Amino acid sequence: MPATELQATLNQRRETLRSLRSEASIAVMSPERSAKATQLLIVERPDRLRVEVLSPPGVVFALASANGDLAAWVRDENRVYRGAATPGNLARYAGIDLQITDAVDILLGGPPRRTVREASVDAEPETGRVRLRQETDSGAQIVFFAGEPLLPVEVQEIGGGGDLLWRAHFDAYQSVGGFALATRIGVDVPGTGQSILVALRDAELNPSLPASVFVLPTPAGSSEVQL
Repeated sequence: MPATELQATLNQRRETLRSLRSEASIAVMSPERSAKATQLLIVERPDRLRVEVLSPPGVVFALASANGDLAAWVRDENRVYRGAATPGNLARYAGIDLQITDAVDILLGGPPRRTVREASVDAEPETGRVRLRQETDSGAQIVFFAGEPLLPVEVQEIGGGGDLLWRAHFDAYQSVGGFALATRIGVDVPGTGQSILVALRDAELNPSLPASVFVLPTPAGSSEVQL
């Protein structure tokens, strides 16, 4: 199978699935903390993200990011934290050290878009998976496919020195409106010991999302802290 065919599959999936709104069970683990909660997850390419942590009293935490900005409201502290949408700030409030655009692409069930210099394909006879390796300016991206038709099941981001920067996996595929959606998504960042597991429920594909969804106003009586 030529690399261009697998790349076309990925591009078609990106174009078909532009946004998602779903209830989600999200478990975050790192050396500093471990937590699991029911959340509302909203994502839209290329860089829009909103997460709300739900509990019986209502929303206890909200994070919104768009256009390079990030804001996080912590109800117990009665504060809104605002700053740039950097990997460090995403890790601080969402538990995973990734670029926002990468996080959005992963949550939509596929590898982040990269500028590819060359690509190659080979099979893994022991697993039945097909591997697409794409050389990039900063290293490589390796995408594993499985099933019939072939769907992405794992992606690895490799640094220039050959080190594994992060790994994501996609499984529990379900047909939603005729689209094969990965409803379980996991990410591991070996360098930081961070991992996150997302399980989607009742996902809505390509909902209409006004820009205000990704804006987090400061509630009356809350203070603001600049990051």
